[in-house]
Amino acid sequence: MSFDAESPAYVFIRWALYLGMMLIVGSVSFAAVAIPVLRRESGEPEVARAAEREAACWGFYAALLVTAAAFCRLIAQTLAFYDPSEAFDAGLVQMIVTQTLWGRAWLLQIAAVAAVLVGLDAARRGIARFGGILGGWGVALAGTITLALSSSLSGHAAADPRLAALAVLLDTMHVLGAGFWLGGLAVVALVGLRSRPITLNGAVVPKHLLPALLKAFAPTALVGASVVGATGAFAAWLHLQDVRLLGTSSYGLRLLVKLVAVAVIVSVGALNWRRFAPQAGHLRGLRNLRVAVALEVLLGALVLLITAILVATATPDSQTPAS
Repeated sequence: MSFDAESPAYVFIRWALYLGMMLIVGSVSFAAVAIPVLRRESGEPEVARAAEREAACWGFYAALLVTAAAFCRLIAQTLAFYDPSEAFDAGLVQMIVTQTLWGRAWLLQIAAVAAVLVGLDAARRGIARFGGILGGWGVALAGTITLALSSSLSGHAAADPRLAALAVLLDTMHVLGAGFWLGGLAVVALVGLRSRPITLNGAVVPKHLLPALLKAFAPTALVGASVVGATGAFAAWLHLQDVRLLGTSSYGLRLLVKLVAVAVIVSVGALNWRRFAPQAGHLRGLRNLRVAVALEVLLGALVLLITAILVATATPDSQTPAS
């Protein structure tokens, strides 16, 4: 059976990898932005610490998912581009990870997710608080940025022969922006948007704090979405350079589907903010907001699935898949 970069199994592995990365970025941004607001609004330090540990736990689980997906990705890469009979040959694997750009990016990814695991493990156990350069959240932040960079080094951005350095930088920002937007929203939903008061390690979070969390995170989501839009536009120009290719090439058509899905997410987010968020002080309004945010997060997962397909699609200027 043939196996390549566009095979469903490989697409699923990349999708799992992207889901984990988004949650990692989201947990770090949640701790940086939403936790200080929760600490101020609740007046109870234990409430903020409990929510902080909850966010760190979700980020830690996501890092475990990224670790598993990364090793599966290495196996899939050897199966996709080398003779299957040699896919598990130690010499071949060593050559891939040490003598190719893809392999060096993979090693950087493993080192980055290891740093994230160490940092978030410290944060979830309450050993360190966000803000310390050498604290748990600080280590997780450094690992998160490196993780985003490693993803950019193994995709279309690094393969561009003209503006590779700029493309990698902007693609890294694209990954971080998506994590701040969709990953952060997912963490807000997992930690704060419940139809009942939250009990975290014995501390009760009152319902009136939940809309405040979403309100506090809204500026970060807006910045993240703006970064995604700007860097995505650059990537589209770099790989297409002719708007007609948006509807006539495989890469362009898949990119068009992704753009439509992103537009739907933006519309749902605007509806959430303008209609449901102001009603969150009532139980019915809170339930509507919970459903709407869950829909937004699910649509974000769909966009990541489209992205997992898109990154293995040959761009019109190369005609060969970068991954």
